[in-house]
Amino acid sequence: MSKVTVVGAGNVGATCANVLAVHEVANQVCLIDIKEGLAEGKAMDIMQTAQLMGFDTVVEGVTNDYSRTANSDVVIITSGIPRKPGMTREELIGVNAGIVKSVATQILTYSPNAILIVVSNPMDTMAYLTLHALGLPRNRVIGMGGALDSARLRYYLSQALKCNANDVDGFVIGGHGDTTMIPLKSFMTYKGVHVSHFLSEDEIDDVVKKTMVGGATLTGLLGTSAWMAPGAAAAGVAESIIKDQKKMIPCSVSLEGEYGMKDITIGVPCIIGKNGLEKVLELQLSQAEMEQLRSSEAAVRKTTAVLKDLNVLYPYFHCLESRQAPIVEMEGKRRIMLGSNNYLGLTEDEQVIAAGKRALDKYGSGVSGSRFLNGTLDLHLQLEQALADFTGYEAAMTCSTGFQTNLAILSTLCGKDDFILNDRENHASIYDGTRLSYATQLRYKHSDMADLERKLQSLPLEAGKLIVTDGVFSMRGDICKLPEICELADKYHARVMVDDAHGFGVLGKGGRGTAAMFGLTDRVDITMLTFSKSLASIGGCMLTSQRVAEYVRHTCRPFIFSAALTPSSTATALAALNRLKEDPERPERLMNITHYFQQSLLKAGVSIIEAPTPIVPIFTYETLRTLYLGKRIFDEGVFVNPVIAPACVEGECLLRTTLMATHTEDIIDEATAIIARVLQEKIDFH
Repeated sequence: MSKVTVVGAGNVGATCANVLAVHEVANQVCLIDIKEGLAEGKAMDIMQTAQLMGFDTVVEGVTNDYSRTANSDVVIITSGIPRKPGMTREELIGVNAGIVKSVATQILTYSPNAILIVVSNPMDTMAYLTLHALGLPRNRVIGMGGALDSARLRYYLSQALKCNANDVDGFVIGGHGDTTMIPLKSFMTYKGVHVSHFLSEDEIDDVVKKTMVGGATLTGLLGTSAWMAPGAAAAGVAESIIKDQKKMIPCSVSLEGEYGMKDITIGVPCIIGKNGLEKVLELQLSQAEMEQLRSSEAAVRKTTAVLKDLNVLYPYFHCLESRQAPIVEMEGKRRIMLGSNNYLGLTEDEQVIAAGKRALDKYGSGVSGSRFLNGTLDLHLQLEQALADFTGYEAAMTCSTGFQTNLAILSTLCGKDDFILNDRENHASIYDGTRLSYATQLRYKHSDMADLERKLQSLPLEAGKLIVTDGVFSMRGDICKLPEICELADKYHARVMVDDAHGFGVLGKGGRGTAAMFGLTDRVDITMLTFSKSLASIGGCMLTSQRVAEYVRHTCRPFIFSAALTPSSTATALAALNRLKEDPERPERLMNITHYFQQSLLKAGVSIIEAPTPIVPIFTYETLRTLYLGKRIFDEGVFVNPVIAPACVEGECLLRTTLMATHTEDIIDEATAIIARVLQEKIDFH
């Protein structure tokens, strides 16, 4: 069984998927996109032509669930924004680099041996990024630009000769750009005879000129990038790989000395087969063509240097050099921390820190084993009992991380005959836990109760069904519609699980969480907590009935085969819980300072999403603008978190800010002034 995944269900991606299906390139085609319903709709449209076109390939549409791309042989990456009139490919770099890198990383998680075909522009640069950022061998990353440019050359050549396009040959090397591609005059033929026997030099030059501006010509006519030929060109490269055709196709690949070039991805004639790039063909170029190739090389390297310069905007892995607090030392400078999930501000609480030190002294640095065997401490049992008592559940079971907790719960309690209904904006760990469970997954539109009910109605009443939702959704800070979810669960005989990572310590009486806020603890079968937020530590916990907890403890692979939570982490979580009990007004102070921040931003003219949680998203819309503003705000002394695709839909990017109970109005005033000033700056990305 062969499988091709196409990432991006826009015009190019959908066309590519259609060509793959019609030509039966693979048994399966997975079309995936971040936009709700887009890939599903286009896949359905393609499949409705199966009988008309006579193909057997199955095309599946998926919204942002990369587990469905698993075991792909070839992945075609078309995601990113299209080139618009007047926009150069170089101007696309800042937007598309982050998208392509993130997509490729997720793809390789589920298809580690896939060959990647890069379509996203600037294509040579995106292929270079994919190859080097992920450390792949050069045969597995192929940019399809030369295949497209060569198809355009053959079109213009056939037009000049007034013949069938299948009677001409010729190809383009160099960069995939209007000024960097090189249509090779010396290799243009008509029925095997050089075209100089049929066309004048001026006519050949006209073909070359039209080829070089072919993409821009279409962009001017269409108002956006072309899609038919790009989609078909990518499908043609995939076909040569899947069917091991070993065709000669000009593609952008990494050179290792061929044509005198290294550390560059650029278009050259390639043999494409089952291993991807099988061989680079070194042609005998004329002196003029060789000079053109050197000029193209210089231009491509310049564009790639722009990519490297964009590391300045890279928003991740900033180095913290102090405690996690309202004011931190980060990379040698004082900065206001508005990007931490330390909601209650307990990471710097002296009683919490002292508890961790005492545990280190008494128990040592680790337990060197799983809870199932030698790793259970009295501290673990004390923390579990304290959490159960505090939240009103019968039992609790701790795990080493919050992510692991969701894997543990879902992979153990659900099986192949069960159904898990996930909110589309649930945390990634829920989706991975769902995949490990082998249960059938149904994703309902975010907080759309009508869609959830439609999904429930489609399932057998007697079947095992678990509705899973975040209590507080981490990107936008909105709260799940738990009362409606519980009503639907009762109506359709389903169970309910709440991931309360961002709700515990924040919502409900004394910070008891989302279910407590709604008075629904007795109707939520399982609540998951993480200790890395309000409890100022690391780890996670399942809250449930005694019966379920005992079952999971004795059958759960992620729990049984993982080392237990360290003594100091357990002690600090327990101490943080005790501090919350002693100071039940702390969550109220958190929400007061959050409200103060929200109103300060609105008065300053900053557009935000208002939610009743300490997550305050600021609208920034476009990827490059978001990265730039995040960097400027960071340079001015405030740390915030840029949220870009694929964590959100392109055009809906955010700066995610979060509050702590220990923030003061003076700190918030200072941060607001900086954010408002930066957002009002004029930005020229050209």
